[in-house]
Amino acid sequence: MRYLNVGSGSTGNSTIIYTAQATILIDCGVSRKRVVDCLRSIGRSLDDVNALLITHRHKDHTAHIDSFATLKERTYSGDAGVIDKQYQSTNVLKSFQRIEIAGLAITALPTSHDAPDSMGYLLEDLANGRRLMYMTDTGYIPFKDLDYCHDCDFYLLESNHDPETLMRSDRNNWLKMRILSDKGHLSNQQCAHYLTLMVGKRTKEVALAHLSHECNTPQMALDTFKDAFIAQFGKVPDLTLKTLDAKTPVGGGDTIN
Repeated sequence: MRYLNVGSGSTGNSTIIYTAQATILIDCGVSRKRVVDCLRSIGRSLDDVNALLITHRHKDHTAHIDSFATLKERTYSGDAGVIDKQYQSTNVLKSFQRIEIAGLAITALPTSHDAPDSMGYLLEDLANGRRLMYMTDTGYIPFKDLDYCHDCDFYLLESNHDPETLMRSDRNNWLKMRILSDKGHLSNQQCAHYLTLMVGKRTKEVALAHLSHECNTPQMALDTFKDAFIAQFGKVPDLTLKTLDAKTPVGGGDTIN
């Protein structure tokens, strides 16, 4: 199992997750051209996409959904409002519902955000048991999600902001409180804490996602992760650690499918 993040951040989000048999697109908040270019870079096209998974309806995750009209029949979400009416009876996902697509088991994980029925996703390659957790845009991770996501091979998890930097920023107070709320975004500290509960012996890679351009830096997010693991376990785990970028594609996962 591999992934290619097309973009991650408030300007637009989209990620390709793929195996030898499957090609999954999560969110379409960036342009069709950027997605197609990234698909081409891994030898695939839009025709190869088995499913488009939408996390929630906010524009930085759905702005270009009309450009992916050929995927209507293969679009899934917890939010019926982003699913074409003729497919709502089959493609609207309930919390913890599991579907199987092209050799992947996909479980919808409820998140806590100010959007209807927002979801993260757990993807498992049924051929080899590799598991990847994808979750952004949540004020906290529901306790039951943690049971599903313990000891995954790969984590793509939101590490949105540094709270002190956020509070010193020029953003208005309403926006600051929204981001810090239980229906907002995970801070560096929250992200790192949850990862100390989930990362296990089989974990190979952690990618920190949806970093705020104004209220965070990659180095702050990485340092917070390391500090949390040193405080909890006395050492940083032996894994690949990286941050995702708003404009530059970032890949990861297994070296082979």
